[in-house]
Amino acid sequence: MGEAALVAYQAYQQTMRQFLALQEQVMKQFLSSTQPNQILPSGNVTVAPQHSFSNGKHNGNGAAPTTRYQAQPGNEIGEVLPPPAPEAPSVPPSPPASPAPEALLPDRASLTQTLLQLVSDRTGYPMEMLGLDQDIEAELGIDSIKRVEIFGALLKILPENLSARVQERIESFTEVKTLSGIVEQLLQSLRSSAPSASPNTANREEDRLGKSPDGVETIPRYVMQARTEPLPSRESIALTGLFLITEDQLSVAPYVAQALQQGGASTAIIASSVLLEPEKIAREIAELRQKYGSVSGIVHLAPLAVAPTLEKLSDWRKYTQIQSKSLFQMLQLCAEELQQAGQQQKSRVLAASLLGGYFGRDGCYGSGLPTGGSCNGLLKALAIEWSNVCAKAIDFDNSLSPADMAQQIIDELLCVGGRLEVGYSQGKRQIFDTVAAPLKTGVVQIEPNADWIVLLTGGARGITAEIANQLVIPGMTMVVVGRSPEPTQEPSEFNGIEDIAALRRVLLDRAKVQGLSATPVQIENKVQELLRDRSIRRNLENLKTAGARVEYWSVDVRSDREFGGLIDDIYSRYGRLDAVIHGAGIIEDKLIVNKSAASFDRVFDTKVDSTFILSRHLRPESLKLLVLFGSVAGRYGNRGQSDYAAANEVINRLAWQMDELWSNTRVVTINWGPWDTTGMASEEVKRQLKNQGIIPINLQAGCQFFVDELRYGRKGETEIVAGEGLWANYEQRS
Repeated sequence: MGEAALVAYQAYQQTMRQFLALQEQVMKQFLSSTQPNQILPSGNVTVAPQHSFSNGKHNGNGAAPTTRYQAQPGNEIGEVLPPPAPEAPSVPPSPPASPAPEALLPDRASLTQTLLQLVSDRTGYPMEMLGLDQDIEAELGIDSIKRVEIFGALLKILPENLSARVQERIESFTEVKTLSGIVEQLLQSLRSSAPSASPNTANREEDRLGKSPDGVETIPRYVMQARTEPLPSRESIALTGLFLITEDQLSVAPYVAQALQQGGASTAIIASSVLLEPEKIAREIAELRQKYGSVSGIVHLAPLAVAPTLEKLSDWRKYTQIQSKSLFQMLQLCAEELQQAGQQQKSRVLAASLLGGYFGRDGCYGSGLPTGGSCNGLLKALAIEWSNVCAKAIDFDNSLSPADMAQQIIDELLCVGGRLEVGYSQGKRQIFDTVAAPLKTGVVQIEPNADWIVLLTGGARGITAEIANQLVIPGMTMVVVGRSPEPTQEPSEFNGIEDIAALRRVLLDRAKVQGLSATPVQIENKVQELLRDRSIRRNLENLKTAGARVEYWSVDVRSDREFGGLIDDIYSRYGRLDAVIHGAGIIEDKLIVNKSAASFDRVFDTKVDSTFILSRHLRPESLKLLVLFGSVAGRYGNRGQSDYAAANEVINRLAWQMDELWSNTRVVTINWGPWDTTGMASEEVKRQLKNQGIIPINLQAGCQFFVDELRYGRKGETEIVAGEGLWANYEQRS
């Protein structure tokens, strides 16, 4: 940790100590009159509240703090226990008698009550509305990531031994369909452990890395930089089992297959025609598995193809299926086998691309399609979810023969460890570091004017809307694109109600009056619809108040007819576009094994297809600026976001391609860290990233970062990382 980061962290810790001291006083008063629902184990164990705060809100969602077990007798309930002071007794005291293990286990009733309370806290719905046998996702609206939140809270109130046992089996809960099923699995996990009275101190300390209460005033700026690194000299492991190899246009696959066979593995090359259709992929793998046994590796070479000139979205989608989505589909089909092989360090997943050896960076774009870059993001997410599977993304230029490419691929496969993201240019191996690159202010590169015509996608709400408010100049024309129809006037029954819990109550009461039996997910959908419409109305009005001429269009950015047609219409009416800010995107977080093909398509296509449509319809001769909103989830991977990570890496590669081809336009992708506000990063995603050293971006500072990047950023600075994080650690892990 650098000196500046250390100073900021110390200041943060001091502020948090003062904050928690105040909260202690408040909670003592609260607990003196009202006791929250708890699991109360039998035996000589007292309960002391340990509180978790996020941005000044209880548990990050307005719920009351959840209590945690403490095995320190003699303290009154409600007392916050300080760390024990060291003593030097002359005579060692006799240890207290340990309670029987069975006495520490919660029974079914108390465990059910606690689970319902946690779910209620995190969904905002009363416990009586949560059916134990309702479908967790379809009826209660709890996805796999929300489950992690709930289990994280549960782990904090269980004794350490019980918590560790549940943690070991946390993945097994992802397939359970009901709350009653979760209770049953929890009981099985708890009974199979050997509990003790040790408190769960592992979770006592809150996230050590986080923004100060006043926010990060200056957002750090980074770029990617290549450096030469020879292949690490580590002991290689013989690879066995079945390796699936996808066909490539350079004929590298046969050489890779031959080398793997010589080393003792079985191989099968899957044709591009099979990769075009997910059903064919599934049938092919089932037949190969029956013939050769379990799959222990995938070598995805399909992106090794010289890029044709693509004008039609339908042709583009064929390549996204072959080069991007087919890898995800194969990973899903082989998930169990790959992870089992990984336990013996014999599982490998490697993807190769043809983007110049630098993944398209620094004017070395190469002859492959940007779709090959998706594998980089996908495999970084996979490496987090499947930590025992060795994953690598390798990029080549055209200097090597197919046989030499195959040899480099085999060398990388045999090496355990090393960087995930590797390039080969002119035969030299290189890796890529995230290096600080503070913006050089002084000479203004681009200055927005009142006569600008600006297109904003995703600009009606969220971060893009906040940035638009910073960008707007009186007289500017802003064409705002969103998924939702422009909202009409809000029904009077919701007027003046800002509290979300109050909105839920109104909706629940209305459902009762109408004789409807609404589920939590139905109520939540309506709440989100109300909040969405309010945000759109407010943000459009803000732009108009600032003096802009505002158009709002509801279009599907994945549709060439709708989105491409709108762009053409703008040119026909205004004659030009001066700037485009492309912030459209959605997230549907799920682990790889649980992600549906339809969900992957929605997340991936919203980013990737829309950027392709922009590349085909924009006129670079008059366009001054194209800003694409990317994410550190793509650059470094993130659990539950394999589709989003893959999509963001494609737009990074597309940005480099467009910036190289469009001499009059600055094209830049800003790979944002999570924002400390509403937007693309859910609370769970932000928590995961904070645990890994990534600091959420303060809203005001983030908007200023964008304005500065627009004015002072230089052409050729195309792939920017915005936000504070331990990026060097991420690269080492990758």
